[in-house]
Amino acid sequence: MGLVKKKHAADITEMTSAKAETISANTDATYEQLLADYRAGDAHGRREKARALRQFPEACDALLELLSAEDESVVRDALLNSLASMVTQQPEYLQASLERVIELLRQANASLRTQLVRFLAGFPDEMSELVPQLLADPNTNIRLYALDIVQSLRHPDVPQWLKQVIETEAEANVVISAIDRSVEAGCQEILDVLPGVVERFPDVEMLPFAVHMATERLEGAS
Repeated sequence: MGLVKKKHAADITEMTSAKAETISANTDATYEQLLADYRAGDAHGRREKARALRQFPEACDALLELLSAEDESVVRDALLNSLASMVTQQPEYLQASLERVIELLRQANASLRTQLVRFLAGFPDEMSELVPQLLADPNTNIRLYALDIVQSLRHPDVPQWLKQVIETEAEANVVISAIDRSVEAGCQEILDVLPGVVERFPDVEMLPFAVHMATERLEGAS
């Protein structure tokens, strides 16, 4: 057993040393070298380079471009984490970066969409200026994605946004989604507008049930 422990300790030392060398190498690499290594690397290598790119202020655009072409979820997480770190330290890039991420949302698959929503929800104050635009977007899918963002935002206007969607939205499935999000968030502010929803969409069979369940749950929580 002593030999096994000794070998295990040696392995840990070797792994720790290798990791330190990798971090050191990434820190010493130029911006151009990191980009080239990222594009030539496997998933693990791309993840490491994505993390290292955050040290370069000029990397915002590159991170977004790499994100749009990246297939590996763990690498996308690293890219988004680096982007979040950069725009937090350099707020002058934040608004443009949020708008670029929203554009990516329009063509994202389900996995990437979840990651983008999580990223956007991490900036509640800045997103509060963009949420009304997203909820009024001509694309129904974007309005649905906006509800995902709203649900994740910690912002005092969330009940107001959800209530407005329930009152004014023209698509029944978006209204139902807003009702579901309101119930999950415990937004009792919507109770007074729920009766009018059924009248607006008399042909949507599931709406009366959705309204009834929402009313029951929200009133029961009071």
